[in-house]
Amino acid sequence: MSELEQVASEKQTTSEPSQELRAYGPEMNALKHGIHSRRLQEDAAPWRVEQIAGISADLGEDVSTLKAHAIEQAGHVLVLLRFLGENLAANGPLTGKGRQRAAMTAYLQVLDRYMRLVALLGLERRSKDVSRMSIADYLEHQKQAAR
Repeated sequence: MSELEQVASEKQTTSEPSQELRAYGPEMNALKHGIHSRRLQEDAAPWRVEQIAGISADLGEDVSTLKAHAIEQAGHVLVLLRFLGENLAANGPLTGKGRQRAAMTAYLQVLDRYMRLVALLGLERRSKDVSRMSIADYLEHQKQAAR
């Protein structure tokens, strides 16, 4: 086992790489520890939760357990689409030699999965059951909807 592998195996539980690993550059840090990936995931977590809440609100309060899981997966897929879309916007869909980037293929595959989830969940908003609402709650809801 090389010195680098020994240091990496000793430091796998820490969030920051050791000085020895930093000397090999940021590529090694990302490969051995996933620090950059972890930061991206942490940054995307609030946005993902917001998207899941928005989809849940659109579909109404009374959804089945399976639909709730599909909504959660749609949130995860949206994060992937966002990252891949940003990558394609920054680097373009084609390489310098005119070939299609792997990110483009991945983006289209994830987009296809997202469209299948959306079709499963339904594209339209579901109307809220207002029979359990009081008149005051209904009028307040109408005022908020008008804004």
